[in-house]
Amino acid sequence: MPPDISSLIIPTDSLGAILDSKIFETQNTEPETSELRIIGHERAKQALEFGLSMEVTGFNIFTAGEPGSGRRTLTQQMLNEHASLQPCGNEWCYINNFENPHTPDVLYLDPGDGKKLISRINQFIDDILSLFPESFENPSYQRQKKVIEREFTSNYETAITEVEQEALNNSVGLYEEDGSITFAPLIDGKAIDDSQFAQLDESQRNHFYQLLTHLEEKLSEQLLELPIWKRESNESSRKLKYETIDRAVKPLLKELAREYSSSLGIQKYLKIIKHNIADSILDILLIEDNDGDSLDKRKARQEFVDLFLPNLLISRDVTQGAPVIYEQNPSYQNLFGSIDTSVRQGVLVTNHTMIRAGAFHKANGGFLMLDAEKLIEQPHVWAQLKLALKTHELKIEPPIADTTHGNYYGLQPEKIPLKVKVVLLGTREIYYAMQSYDQEFSELFRVLADFDHVLNDSDKTLQSFSALVRERGKRLDYPSISNDAIAILAINAMRRSEHKHKLSNN
Repeated sequence: MPPDISSLIIPTDSLGAILDSKIFETQNTEPETSELRIIGHERAKQALEFGLSMEVTGFNIFTAGEPGSGRRTLTQQMLNEHASLQPCGNEWCYINNFENPHTPDVLYLDPGDGKKLISRINQFIDDILSLFPESFENPSYQRQKKVIEREFTSNYETAITEVEQEALNNSVGLYEEDGSITFAPLIDGKAIDDSQFAQLDESQRNHFYQLLTHLEEKLSEQLLELPIWKRESNESSRKLKYETIDRAVKPLLKELAREYSSSLGIQKYLKIIKHNIADSILDILLIEDNDGDSLDKRKARQEFVDLFLPNLLISRDVTQGAPVIYEQNPSYQNLFGSIDTSVRQGVLVTNHTMIRAGAFHKANGGFLMLDAEKLIEQPHVWAQLKLALKTHELKIEPPIADTTHGNYYGLQPEKIPLKVKVVLLGTREIYYAMQSYDQEFSELFRVLADFDHVLNDSDKTLQSFSALVRERGKRLDYPSISNDAIAILAINAMRRSEHKHKLSNN
């Protein structure tokens, strides 16, 4: 007699889920927001909250889950919520280091001050261009300048006159031409040329030879202090120029100092400007003794910009909280910044104004989200990221692979203090692989937010599923979605999870 297998037969209604569409009639009473609804992931939420609350070194976060599970959306929503309660952080500028232009200095600013400062320094540069070189043309300056020139000329002429008088008394003429002084014998009050000199008898020629030698020696003695007179004249002239510049620029700097009296960093920066502005004006704008060359104001302005204008890396809005940055392409330059170059007169040049911010600069003081899989594809990027997190410093330098190019890497910008929490997005396989092969990974990423692959089909979950579908449909401007349609979508989610009491979260 064959065995009874009726107890082993599975009814067709047990092969899949059967849902009553009435369960989806429950209305969502939660207020409508601009954020997307996320279902489940309670453990991941708790892990994220824990990681975000820890400000100790090493508590960066790895969010593990399959693509489509909502990990990125939920993570970004929680980061945005947490960041909105945090201060937005400082703004950072690079400024010219006048003592060593190859190592630009860092200037920190309060939120919102960066753009205002750049606007004011631009105005300051325009004011300088409107004041000079015209300030050196006023009567007072020209009068004092002539006094200095007359003093030098008087000393020079006194020395020359004494030698010239002795020469005339001995029938020798003194002549100045193209800055040089020569002597010539005189016959009947007229200078003679070489052919006439050769016709003189030997005693006359010897007399003139000895006389000319004596006069040249005396002239050298009389002009022995000529370099000293010249130096003193130059120093007096330079002092006059400095005093003229100081009188013109002092009110401008005083106004700037008053506007930024509460910012210690800007006060120090203004002192740097004050210390270097005179030399810069003399080098760039003072075109005296330049063979009548006209001043190119556009070129001059660019030179002042290169010297004095701060390079604002990132601006902050004090009303928006800490930054949350997601970098889709975590290349070396995109993360750590870069330095541009330009060609001027056939030469490759760079300066502090060509430094560009990376994602770490943008996220400094807040949060940075990165795809782990893309990150580990570039070993030198991963190594530099770990170094930045361990040292809490952000340095702009070339990747090792590019150091042979030797173009703009003469710049070594000052390091910027780094305070950022990094959140990596990846699968569980990538998480455990990084944990196994990199000893430092577990020291830096101590928080794992593990996202659920499936959800239980509780009434609350199904009602949240219904609300999610209707929200998405409304965002996409779809027609009203019926309860039966939502039931079909829920059953399909259960099929994908391969379980009649669980919904796939992908």
